[in-house]
Amino acid sequence: HFILGVTISAAPLGAWIAVKGSLDTRIILLGLAVVFWLAGFDILYALQDIDFDRSYGLFSIPSRFGIKRSIMVSRFCHAITWGLLVLSGIIFHMSYLYYLGMMITALLFIYEHSLIKPDDLSKLDMAFFNMNGYISITVFLFTFLDLII
Repeated sequence: HFILGVTISAAPLGAWIAVKGSLDTRIILLGLAVVFWLAGFDILYALQDIDFDRSYGLFSIPSRFGIKRSIMVSRFCHAITWGLLVLSGIIFHMSYLYYLGMMITALLFIYEHSLIKPDDLSKLDMAFFNMNGYISITVFLFTFLDLII
């Protein structure tokens, strides 16, 4: 989950290097936010594969720690993500629009995690696919609006 997050985080880091010509420590916070966000939702997605992972000896967090603990790890990852996004806003001197987006993002994360219960994974698709789509659009839209206004 975290290796996938590290791999995907190469996109904002690579874009920063391509535009700026160097790796600035400020962008690393955003890269870490991507790592934890992706790991958090990949852990949720892996909940549906727990039996397969266990039967084939795969070491996913759900197969290793079970459903309840995996949900807690995912929540922790998403809390770290949100904190890193807020910290990125401070470091990049974003305005109230960005923080409004971060408040909405926090509510979306909370709602995402309210959909998944250790004894009821029936809303996993909604949590994984839909909510992370809404979260990504919210972060992008409010960052974009902050930068152009």
